[in-house]
Amino acid sequence: MNQISASGSCRISSKDYPDAPNVPPPATCPYCGATLYHAGVKFGGRFFWCNQPDDCTCSQAVAQQEAKQAAKEAAKKAEEQRRWEAKRDKLIGQSGLSKRFLRRTFGTFQATQENDKAYRTCRRYADTFGSLSADKNGLMLAGGCGTGKTHLAAAIANALLAKMVPVVFTTPNDLSAAVRSSFDDGKDEGAVVGLYQDAPLLVLDDLGKDQPTQWSVALLYRILNARYENDAPVLVTTNYDAAGLVKRLTPPGGDDVTGRAIVDRLTEMCYYIPMTGKSHRQQN
Repeated sequence: MNQISASGSCRISSKDYPDAPNVPPPATCPYCGATLYHAGVKFGGRFFWCNQPDDCTCSQAVAQQEAKQAAKEAAKKAEEQRRWEAKRDKLIGQSGLSKRFLRRTFGTFQATQENDKAYRTCRRYADTFGSLSADKNGLMLAGGCGTGKTHLAAAIANALLAKMVPVVFTTPNDLSAAVRSSFDDGKDEGAVVGLYQDAPLLVLDDLGKDQPTQWSVALLYRILNARYENDAPVLVTTNYDAAGLVKRLTPPGGDDVTGRAIVDRLTEMCYYIPMTGKSHRQQN
């Protein structure tokens, strides 16, 4: 029976209208030899035909149709995977992670009795990143050299990048250099600073390692305060406790007001995770 749409068009088969205008000739199934007709629509006395005949329902034809559909879906998935990888690679390229740090994952971390709690905390942080509390949503990994702080920080960054979460991984020195270069390159300083203020996660590696200046400390406070006000998480690695970090963020001959403000912000934003044990570098 013909079906009539709301617009008044009528679905038909070329089998029933062999003498209609422009009716396409029937085809033959290459597998069973059945005659295959074209579907069409009759509207206001005019005929509109499909370019391809109806599919045959024999087992071989159905198998061929299913194979074509499977190939089409596989090609679609491959294209989606290609686009996903391209987007991921772009995020990795923008993250600031070096090739060495791209290899720092949870799978390559050597968990010991001394650092197992830190390892499990960092892994849970990466797994639950999208549902963290706004009040305290960062981490501060503090301990001696070679205890695995940067490895765990990079592992978190890599885990988030794999989930398409943009991450900026940098040192305070490299951050300052990037902003300074914007002056020479004629870039918009606000846009460069905004990258560090707005990234879903900012990782500051080796905070307190570099010699501070009034300008670099003020810049660091500007970025961290903006993230503090917007509940944007920060992940910090450092060799110092809070008191030591204030000293390291105090410029020579200057006061410690800005350094204290930075440490106060980080203390409120971040969970403190002590990293103990012998240096892995000295053991290898």
